[in-house]
Amino acid sequence: MRVSLDRKVCEGHSVCVGLVPELFDVSDDDDRVMLVAGDEVPAGLETRVLSAVARCPKQVLSVAD
Repeated sequence: MRVSLDRKVCEGHSVCVGLVPELFDVSDDDDRVMLVAGDEVPAGLETRVLSAVARCPKQVLSVAD
């Protein structure tokens, strides 16, 4: 599974950071979320990533196989 993030639309609510800090963090430069470990979702984090996608207030996250 791969996760993608549209940083142009992100407003930095950081819901995803709270749910999956292994993959997401907030940039010091612009307060938007960024991927910190690439776009490949490690085994065991799939459920948490799907939850982050579903809970994103701006719907900037998506997943693909």
